[in-house]
Amino acid sequence: MGAAAFIIAEYVNVPYIEVAKAAAIPAFAAYAGLLWITHVEACKLGLRGLSKSELPSFWSTLKEGLHFLIPICMLLYELIIMQHSAEMSVFRAIVVLALIIINTSVLKTLDADIADQQEALNAVISQSQQLRDEADYLSSDGYVIE
Repeated sequence: MGAAAFIIAEYVNVPYIEVAKAAAIPAFAAYAGLLWITHVEACKLGLRGLSKSELPSFWSTLKEGLHFLIPICMLLYELIIMQHSAEMSVFRAIVVLALIIINTSVLKTLDADIADQQEALNAVISQSQQLRDEADYLSSDGYVIE
């Protein structure tokens, strides 16, 4: 439905928001039917959802992925407020998404590098503590350590 709405808006030369308003009720009906069919099939197969204890925290999960809503907001802003063409709006939203993906992958790489460096530093500290303990033990026995 989404791609067809873009094509209709461009072909008929009406704003996207008008097409979206006209398609809102059929879209909700289609998704309600899809949800119902999925539920019925899951019941037939005996599938169950996760228990409350197994579910991740909603707010922490939302906070971790909140930046992925920026391209959707960008798309809606371009289509509804700026009333740009569908192609221009989608292109700009994809560019924003690509920048977010690159940024998050760089940040994850940096976090992994920092964690590796921290682990190596902890190993060096542990080894130096062991050497200091051995030196203290040997000096207590009368050995001279230079």
